[in-house]
Amino acid sequence: MASDRAPRRERTVLDEAKGLVHGDRNEAYGTPADDFGRAAGMLTALFSEYLQEGRRFTASDIAKIQIVVKLSRLMHNHKRDSWVDVAGYAETGDWAEEDSAERNARPGLGGGDGPSPMDLLAERRGDQ
Repeated sequence: MASDRAPRRERTVLDEAKGLVHGDRNEAYGTPADDFGRAAGMLTALFSEYLQEGRRFTASDIAKIQIVVKLSRLMHNHKRDSWVDVAGYAETGDWAEEDSAERNARPGLGGGDGPSPMDLLAERRGDQ
């Protein structure tokens, strides 16, 4: 029985995402925990009035946010690149969670996401 479906591409969305995630992304952006951790600090500062006391965004939250952005774009217009990005953010989000958990498990290293930019600014000014 012949299928009416077009043949699958040789290189899948997951193959493409893997090549990007495990390629030179760390050189370009830093590790997912560091890259997303910076963005988490910025979002925590930006949304501080909306967050519960003491809550801050984590590195893996940023991957989840990026996935939502990509899904929103896919609802508007199909682009293979967005599917590749969803797969890539899923991989780097998992990677960031593993890295953060590993950092938290090592004595003396503190939290994997580090202080927020607002904490650092307050510390510099002597507010704390």
